[in-house]
Amino acid sequence: MELKKIALATMIAGAIAGCNSGSSSSSDSGNTANRIRVIDGYLHNAEVCAQTDDECVVIGQTDKNGFISIPDKFSENTIIARVIAGETFDSDTVGFVGRSYEMRSAEGASVITPFTTMAASEELSLEDVASAINLDQELVRGDYVASVNEQSSRVHLVARTMANQLSSDFEGNNELLELATLINEQIDHIDSELDLDQIHLEVKDGDVLDYPRIATPRDFIEGYDDEKKSRYLASLNGSFFKDEGIELFEFDPATRTYFNEKDGERPYEFDADGNLKNWDQVIYTSPEFMFTVPSNGDMSVWSITDFGTEKQGWSEDKLLGKTWHVIDDDSTSSIPVPMFATLTFDSIEHNVEIEECGETMTLPWAINDGILTIDFPEGDNDLVINLAHGNGDIALGTNEEANNRPMILTKEASVAHRLFKDWSGKTVDEACKNFSW
Repeated sequence: MELKKIALATMIAGAIAGCNSGSSSSSDSGNTANRIRVIDGYLHNAEVCAQTDDECVVIGQTDKNGFISIPDKFSENTIIARVIAGETFDSDTVGFVGRSYEMRSAEGASVITPFTTMAASEELSLEDVASAINLDQELVRGDYVASVNEQSSRVHLVARTMANQLSSDFEGNNELLELATLINEQIDHIDSELDLDQIHLEVKDGDVLDYPRIATPRDFIEGYDDEKKSRYLASLNGSFFKDEGIELFEFDPATRTYFNEKDGERPYEFDADGNLKNWDQVIYTSPEFMFTVPSNGDMSVWSITDFGTEKQGWSEDKLLGKTWHVIDDDSTSSIPVPMFATLTFDSIEHNVEIEECGETMTLPWAINDGILTIDFPEGDNDLVINLAHGNGDIALGTNEEANNRPMILTKEASVAHRLFKDWSGKTVDEACKNFSW
């Protein structure tokens, strides 16, 4: 497949910042002495509210640098920052945040971070939190992203890792102090020659695992060394997929060239922010995959593994009582027709309600050898989905009835809506105006 080329947006946050929310940011209003900053990296378009006896009164959304001004009347209230999947953007990564969580303020701090949230949850001062974790007190209570303190990268890594453990329900945050201590101790076992800004830590089954951090398209394609990297590419569009299938690209960071069977060897380059020059628009990047929109408007999936052969597999616990949102291309030609459907699985019966543009149908389903089959009426093709792999926020499925053509699945409705809009340029409601089954 010849790479389809279009200027790559440096970061989609800048392109869509004006339409993220109907509420105006209050970052430039009110008493600037009460201005606070919401940080994992700097969090843009996080919803901020002030907790009162009866409710959390919405103040507004953070600006692109994570700032918001708090009215004087709320100066003594607990301030809550809601990081919303598909709507909030983190300066640590390209694109939107993939999961929702909540953070809270702490007394005397001009920031809201995983550390202030920890202090609120454990009912401790920030000084006590810093002492318990064995981190620099000034960094724990301040802006560790901007700091040039020699421990700032370490503190930032602990914060990044902790943010992935926070719940969207504050009461769901448990044993945060113990977890942060475990994370900080694990950093001692990382090779001292490595740059902590290039490390991603993941807490899994009580263990802390370290991986290369993927924050930009350059990170996804090259990693942090000169070894050749294999990446797999396919379109969600049936016509393009029939012609191109799943293509293997071999990237050589040492020479900044890539090779695939159709294009041969060709050069590539990045801009200063790690974005590919003169390639497709990137709308999502993660350690596992990257989603792009070429100039002809189809959605393409890049993956670190060959998802045509990979099988993570479905199990009943992933479906019973769960809701999944599916993004696919319904086109029968090379002109894309973005599709958004919601699959709601009954908690007891093997029935699934499929909703698309307000129209619903309920169908039986079964799992065979890890493959999900939704049984459509006679005359229609069954939907047969393999769960290839995922990252906890977004999963990549393949349509077994269409030679493993990819589709995107997520349990986060806001993430699905964001991906759909960034791909199609329309909201789901706008795209549904001419829908018929």
